[in-house]
Amino acid sequence: MKVVIDTCAMMAGALGQTVERQVLDLVRKHKIEMIYSQDILTEYLLAPTNFVLKANTTKNVNDSKIKGIAYKLASTMSNFICNYAEKVDVKTNDTYLSDKSDDKVVNLAIDGNAKYIISIDCHLFEKTNVQNKKGQSITAISPFQFIRLYKLKSL
Repeated sequence: MKVVIDTCAMMAGALGQTVERQVLDLVRKHKIEMIYSQDILTEYLLAPTNFVLKANTTKNVNDSKIKGIAYKLASTMSNFICNYAEKVDVKTNDTYLSDKSDDKVVNLAIDGNAKYIISIDCHLFEKTNVQNKKGQSITAISPFQFIRLYKLKSL
């Protein structure tokens, strides 16, 4: 089963958050297939810097330390993707959401034949009623819901 993992869920998993980490472990064990596109990869690699900069609003951490933390997180995510995920060349460029930057996730799911978009912010995708190229409905689901359904073998 193919899945798209959004940036926040991917970062949380790379940081070791329990449920998100369990999703990445399923990918690592080849129980599910993670797909990504060039646009998503770029977002994955830029997000750690933005995250660390926002987290350092008090300026208690110097710039070189921030760069080191961001580099380590981006490196962890990059290594995971290179070893365990499948790149998809996305041709679909349709608009579904009010935040157009999230459309790339939906378009990837369509062209990559994903069944699920795993997202911490799954409510953003709730109103999209789309199918992948195989005609299967694409469901947006939180990491917690995904793991619960996986353990129940309800996926």
